[in-house]
Amino acid sequence: MEKQFYDKELLYRGVLPIDGFWKEDGTISSAVFKTRPGEDGISVDRQADRSPKEALLFAISHLKGAMVTITVQDVHDCGAEVIASPIIGGEEKPNEFHSILVRNRESGKLTSGQSKHLSRVAHIVYRPE
Repeated sequence: MEKQFYDKELLYRGVLPIDGFWKEDGTISSAVFKTRPGEDGISVDRQADRSPKEALLFAISHLKGAMVTITVQDVHDCGAEVIASPIIGGEEKPNEFHSILVRNRESGKLTSGQSKHLSRVAHIVYRPE
């Protein structure tokens, strides 16, 4: 698979139906893009060379909750970076499309401003019934 990210490439993030992730108006909060303790960055699946529909169906098959998308350009616009981080094996199912969002190469935790920016530009593309 290609390693290079392209600006219009979609990144998919699962959003669980828990307090703090959703605002009363049905939009997502910045908590969706905040790094939890022990995480290296924010987990996403990249579109890569797949159609948006193929990538969404793959994300739905292994991520839980609703799905939101942002673009690689959205990540760069707030000064953050996307790093390919394929899951090869171990406890989790292999996922060659797994990537992480990080503040920069030295620090994984996004700033509050970066998390807010990404939550504002994210598009909800799937909600389970």
